[in-house]
Amino acid sequence: MMKMKSFQTRVLLWLFWLLMVSLPPAEAVNIVFDYSYDSNGFFTPDRRVLLERAAAAFTSRMTSTTWARVDPTTAGGHYELAVINPSTLSVSWVTNAILPTNQITVRVGAIDFTKSPIAMMTNSTGDGASQLLSILNVSGAMTNLLANPALFRPVDATITFDLQGIKGFSATITRQWYFPTNPDLNIVDLNPADPHQSDYSDFYDGVIHELGHVLGIHNPLVYQTILASDPNFCVAWTSRVQSDGQGGYVFTGAHARQFYYNHVGSNIPLDTDTRCHWADGVRSVMATNWTSLSYESGRPYFRVPFSELEFGALQDLGYVITPVPKASLSLAATNSNLNL
Repeated sequence: MMKMKSFQTRVLLWLFWLLMVSLPPAEAVNIVFDYSYDSNGFFTPDRRVLLERAAAAFTSRMTSTTWARVDPTTAGGHYELAVINPSTLSVSWVTNAILPTNQITVRVGAIDFTKSPIAMMTNSTGDGASQLLSILNVSGAMTNLLANPALFRPVDATITFDLQGIKGFSATITRQWYFPTNPDLNIVDLNPADPHQSDYSDFYDGVIHELGHVLGIHNPLVYQTILASDPNFCVAWTSRVQSDGQGGYVFTGAHARQFYYNHVGSNIPLDTDTRCHWADGVRSVMATNWTSLSYESGRPYFRVPFSELEFGALQDLGYVITPVPKASLSLAATNSNLNL
């Protein structure tokens, strides 16, 4: 009888374990890509998969993060959301747009950057990319939700890529996008015999960089001449940026500072012009661990992941970041969530 009970107990425990591992994980935040603006046909199916995989590199570390529903019709208050077409860069404003719980939508597309109405984009030689996002006239209950210095609630945004980057090399187009073909993103599968091997920029890296800005490492002042914004938009980031007293700027977030290689605990120098990229020489944890949000000369063009220093910065903005595991770079581990 005791043996039978022991056997039944083992069976019940096994069934319980099977049930638990088969349950879906707790709801995580979701980055939905909107391809309906891609009038230039930039996003082929394989490029869409790369977008989804880049998004998973963030959301897999945010399984305990929550983004509140943005709905002024029920919560009260007011705001206006910028809707930027990634293929034309035209801007419209939507009053009191509803953003679902734990979700943002990122509109994606491409445009020839040399023909952009935005002057700062026109000097691209093929591998330009830019995030565009803004909100205006935030008031009432929306202030604590969308202009909170302790907690950044991301909003719908746009990422646009230089269409020249798939047109081929020429006298004026000196760089091209590289789209990985190996399902294992740990492997850089460039053709060593290609004479332009050093003239490609990794598309996956570009997406990681732009998503880092969309998620809050963003300074609206960079775009103030072309895209108005509420004075407190991205205040979770800008309130942690201060002068270093010598004409430069530093990021003061306590979590990020713990990953500042060779300077743990110190304020982190920023690029003076944008104040949302790291200054030259900033490394994360290890001396060779480059950061994604960097303009530094000599930075590798390929497969620079979002660093622990940068995940620390997101934590300073109010995100709950899981230390491990990182998102798998295996194609089989990626759940595509294409918004066709």
